[in-house]
Amino acid sequence: MAWLADAAVTPPDIVGRYVMAGSALVAVSPPGDIAGFAYYQVADDTCYLAELSVVPAFAGRRLGAKLIDRVAARAARVGAARMVLRTFRDVPWNAPYYARLGFQPVPSAAENMPPFTRPPLDDIVSSEAAGGLDPGSRVFMERPLTSRMGREQPQHGNGDHVR
Repeated sequence: MAWLADAAVTPPDIVGRYVMAGSALVAVSPPGDIAGFAYYQVADDTCYLAELSVVPAFAGRRLGAKLIDRVAARAARVGAARMVLRTFRDVPWNAPYYARLGFQPVPSAAENMPPFTRPPLDDIVSSEAAGGLDPGSRVFMERPLTSRMGREQPQHGNGDHVR
């Protein structure tokens, strides 16, 4: 899976568009460089974490966990009850990492997701398969969101920068 570690991440200009649309949070280093980001979508009671990326030089600082917590707080404030993501089942920095952050595998996404959410999640699986990914190597995971998360206050400005 070395190819996965070297895979390209979303370019900064695209991340900037997500931030402007209110669907991404960015962690910024002291000189102002992007250290990581989380891109997400909220529909009904579900927040889908579409992408989490941390620049390798910033790994090991819990930046990914902080980004996820901030996304969870935002999603809870707008009524989401859970956060869902799709990741590689056996890659150490994927499913095992998310499990340490409270995510659990969803046994059957179609049976456990609200009707509005099912088609987009089905589309994700179809898109991955069309791109050559083995659906058996991937897993949906979810974590409940609590009302406590909705009370978290942004540290700076509109909360788009995580320290």
